[in-house]
Amino acid sequence: MIASLRARDGSVSTQDLADLMARCADGAGDVTPPTREFLENLSNDEILLAFDGPTPVGVCAMKFTGGERVATLSFAGVHPDRRRAGLGRRLLMEAEGVAREKCFQALRTGSAVDSDNAAATGLLQQTGWKPVFGASLKMWRELDDLPDAKAPAGYRIRTYETGDDAAFVRIKNAAFMSENTGGRAWTSADFEREYLDSPYFDPKRVLFAICGDEPVGTTTAWTATHQGRDVGLIHWVAVVPEHRSKGLGWVLNVRALRKLKALGYGEAILNTSETLESAVRLYRRLGFEVILRRAVYEKPLMGGRSPSVISQI
Repeated sequence: MIASLRARDGSVSTQDLADLMARCADGAGDVTPPTREFLENLSNDEILLAFDGPTPVGVCAMKFTGGERVATLSFAGVHPDRRRAGLGRRLLMEAEGVAREKCFQALRTGSAVDSDNAAATGLLQQTGWKPVFGASLKMWRELDDLPDAKAPAGYRIRTYETGDDAAFVRIKNAAFMSENTGGRAWTSADFEREYLDSPYFDPKRVLFAICGDEPVGTTTAWTATHQGRDVGLIHWVAVVPEHRSKGLGWVLNVRALRKLKALGYGEAILNTSETLESAVRLYRRLGFEVILRRAVYEKPLMGGRSPSVISQI
């Protein structure tokens, strides 16, 4: 069956475009199509459509803005009835060509792509797209056969006490801002919102590593939802730089895992970044395995636009 590719014209309304994107997102994992408001702000040359006769069966939406000369790939999808015929690859190739023609130096996905969307990640990797910024990882383990954990000499582990808010904020900021992954600095208001106001808050769930009288590390035995069920969550593992390489991360994690098991959980997850290599190594030693990888992908665009090979496919 032959399909033609061309930029959007007046024959496809915003509602038609939104409906097509919704169908293209079916069965594509946790993919959310752009909002109608977003679509209304796109120009016709930022939307590529694949047609079967007069009927659109695939779509690729881009945004041609950005001081880095990096265009954004906001959405790409093919109708479920037209998949596995190379149409997604051809749409992607044409999008790259259009962005190159407009003198953009790269094309980047507008949001992270999950590894469980095998079709999307496979297509991106096969066509030369690479992860940028470092992927975020979701890791998982069952809570049987937990190791022991004794605090190193000069340290002890205790749970949250009234007034520890400032200590938690100080530790988190020192740990994560030094890794350039923490975004803006946390405040006591952030701790109050995420912890004290949470239905899961219990002082016994929040652990601190203490040196003398000073809290120097922390983690939390929290709760999350995974595949529709409540599971334990290892939340905000942080040790200030001056007290690293002493085994505190291991001790805090094991104590939190044991706390989760005592609370009745049979499994636990955590979220981290692959850029935190020492943390990932620690979690693997603790028995966690990667179950989901989320990454923003980018494709460098070198040279001028090649002649289109996909006016007919």
